[in-house]
Amino acid sequence: MPRGDRAFLEVTARNPCPICGGNGWCRVSREGAVALCRREARGGRARVDRAGVVYYVHRLRGGDPVPIGDLVSRRVDALLAGRVPFLAPVEVRAEVYAATLRAMTLDAAHRDALRTRGLPDTEIDRREYRTLPPAGPPWTREALARALEDRFSPEVLAGVPGFVRRESRRTGRGYLTLTGSPGLLVPVRDLVGRIVALLSRPDTPPRSGVKYLWVTSNMPGCPGPSPGNLAHVPLPMSDSPEARGGTVAVYEGILKADIAAALDAARLPAVGIPGHNGWSAALPILRDMAPRTVRYFPDPDAWQKPEVGASLRAFWHALKAEGFTPEIGRFPDAEA
Repeated sequence: MPRGDRAFLEVTARNPCPICGGNGWCRVSREGAVALCRREARGGRARVDRAGVVYYVHRLRGGDPVPIGDLVSRRVDALLAGRVPFLAPVEVRAEVYAATLRAMTLDAAHRDALRTRGLPDTEIDRREYRTLPPAGPPWTREALARALEDRFSPEVLAGVPGFVRRESRRTGRGYLTLTGSPGLLVPVRDLVGRIVALLSRPDTPPRSGVKYLWVTSNMPGCPGPSPGNLAHVPLPMSDSPEARGGTVAVYEGILKADIAAALDAARLPAVGIPGHNGWSAALPILRDMAPRTVRYFPDPDAWQKPEVGASLRAFWHALKAEGFTPEIGRFPDAEA
């Protein structure tokens, strides 16, 4: 997106794009002078970012010409110099992750595990779960990363969590690869369905006992970007009711929210949070969805573990402070 220090904010349902009226994908400068619209060409100057995506620069008020460049900003230059981790804009991450998943497959064991949880094949395919293969020979991850590097450029992938550059011990040459423990790969989506992060459920859980791990470039010895702790909006069913003014279900667990959205007889719009203490990540999404009631489905240990119960109480109070009517629901499947 733009070069320089100008800060651009992503549009939302409450603050839509002033050019096309969209509630996502476009951006507006913080001071309100310039809009970068992805949809409306009339009256704008066409530009193409490093991901190959066209956007249109619209001046919203008079003044000096606005210096608009490509995706690589001073922050990316600083990243390549090893100073700061740069997180690529959400629309760029979505493009890269979509291409990543199209190049991957889901193995039979992971498909069977999802079927056991109640998901039919149509929903498994629609939600784009994949299998993250082991690192090393036959170097599947490296081949995938190399193909994406040819398409998007090294500078773009440097800002996408999960892509890191390693050095071969044998040849000393650098190569790009995809991080993450081998296992089931779960796409994490925003309110308009874009994939903004990847979550893995390792086949061999770590010693910590954590079931899910973010696919990240921020790890010991690697100062790359992290996706952060994000909430997830499952793809709705075709007969899901309108969230605005209605009820939204929030589930403790991102994959659990996907399964609930697919199997819930009421077809309630859903949000998944990454663990009991990740409830704050849901608040910006709920503000945009604007329901009247938020029905929270915590894990059963909310009534046994003090720290989980404390998170439940904090979320309850936060929902009331936001003007929502909170409710507690019970999810029949306790598996995360």
